[in-house]
Amino acid sequence: MFRRSGFYLIFPIISLLTSHLGLIVGPGIFRISIFLFITIFLLTILLFVALYVFEKKNRLLYLDYAQILYSIFILLIFYISGISYENLKLIPNFGLTSYFLQNLGILYQDAFFAFSRLGFFYHLWFISSAVACFYFIPKIDRLFLQKGRIGSPTIPILTLLIVAGSYLLLFSDKLVSNPNKMVLDRFSRSNSNTKPQRNKNIIIFLLEGISKEAFTKVDLSSFKNWEEIEYFFVPIPHSSNSLFSLITGNYSDSRREPNSENTKSAQPITSEFERAGYKIRFLFSGAGYFENIQRMMQDWRIPLYDRNYFRNNAKKNYKEFQWGLEDSVLIDFASDFSQLDPSPYLYILYFTNTHSPYFNPHPEKFYRFEEDSDYGRYLNSLEYELHLVDSFVRKNEDRFPNQTIYLLLSDHGESFGKFGVYKHGFSIKNEEVRVPFLYYSPEFSIPSAEKGGIHDVFPSLLELLDFGSYKEKNGTSFFDPDYEFRMPLYPWGPRSSKGVLYKDKKYILEENSRSLIESDLDESEMKESRDPNILKLLQKL
Repeated sequence: MFRRSGFYLIFPIISLLTSHLGLIVGPGIFRISIFLFITIFLLTILLFVALYVFEKKNRLLYLDYAQILYSIFILLIFYISGISYENLKLIPNFGLTSYFLQNLGILYQDAFFAFSRLGFFYHLWFISSAVACFYFIPKIDRLFLQKGRIGSPTIPILTLLIVAGSYLLLFSDKLVSNPNKMVLDRFSRSNSNTKPQRNKNIIIFLLEGISKEAFTKVDLSSFKNWEEIEYFFVPIPHSSNSLFSLITGNYSDSRREPNSENTKSAQPITSEFERAGYKIRFLFSGAGYFENIQRMMQDWRIPLYDRNYFRNNAKKNYKEFQWGLEDSVLIDFASDFSQLDPSPYLYILYFTNTHSPYFNPHPEKFYRFEEDSDYGRYLNSLEYELHLVDSFVRKNEDRFPNQTIYLLLSDHGESFGKFGVYKHGFSIKNEEVRVPFLYYSPEFSIPSAEKGGIHDVFPSLLELLDFGSYKEKNGTSFFDPDYEFRMPLYPWGPRSSKGVLYKDKKYILEENSRSLIESDLDESEMKESRDPNILKLLQKL
């Protein structure tokens, strides 16, 4: 029987051949194919060992159970790979799986919407294949590959069908239920000068999940000299989508995290600074695989310094929580880098401590709000991060006065039940899409602005530093006197609603009721609207 089980070698061979096909098709398909090959190969080795042991011990029933389990595991591997790659655009790995399981209490909503975005055929194939596997278990005594018997190779054929069908669905456009994308290549051609007329270092403090409403509740006395854009929004309340918009100036597809096709086709605006001689660094206190940040930075050729880098290179120990290290690690390393790098440089410091479950590493110092409640701990964590920002700016100005532009903003807001929603990603109310934006540069005149969006940050910097104008884009610098404020709004995942910001108004169209809600940008007054022009505009989004 063990000799006849060599039939199963066909599966790792198929997956190996597919990995070569994937290499031709593209790097994403190649990596998922390699993952499948390695996993199927290891499973096949385990199957051979199990069959050999059970045959030696004359455990005939276990021979069949081992083959059934092999088929089920093959099916599960493809199903999970489909969720990871085609839906979330992640390459499966054990670190990411462990990370997901450790934070299941926080990520369960994302997982639910991930399943809901998979196509009908993919679910149907998984369910029908699983039923077929379990159907054969009561008929174990009639299955092929038992010692001293010859019959129809039921289980190997079943497994072959599972593998063939799974490969077909995994690499086809049938997988995602609605693959339409809204990615605007706003910087496909550059009209900028290669050298800025004004030379300034740039440091961007990017906070995690801070709404404008929450920002106004903490102590801002250290930021009284900073300028602020009163109405600043993100189009999608989700970290990777906002990061994509910040660095490329593009809107990303709201149904998923930006994939490699998006990041490679959308030219990062940071490349303009790189060509102008800027040293660029992206510092992130979390794990690089969170929100696909590592892959995005690789596609954009931006050096990434994440939790693993800090762990290996830190001169002291930093406290940790589910998402990463305490954010003081960003300040310490940025301070060291700024003394090493010649001007000009561009740093993006991405904080994580205000992400749920809201980490306050020093409750003995930051305790103005109730630490036992989520919202109180969230605000205490915010005050801790603002303290870090303020202390860094003061020290940096003492060492290198009047050489730097500082920006402070957030990737999205956070809901705490005001509209029956918690955390972020699933609402386009101001709690989640309106965020703070402050800027500061001593002895450097920066014009004021009243409105803006995260996708306009780098175009505004290009204009401010006089790189040259960008004519071929949809957005404009919010420092431009002729800036027209208009931005689509989407929740992340299934579109229960969509909206648009237009001049001084905000419109939200609820998909279920088809009711159009109009409000001012503060959402202080909401009323039903039937404006045909706005309805027509929303239908195009």
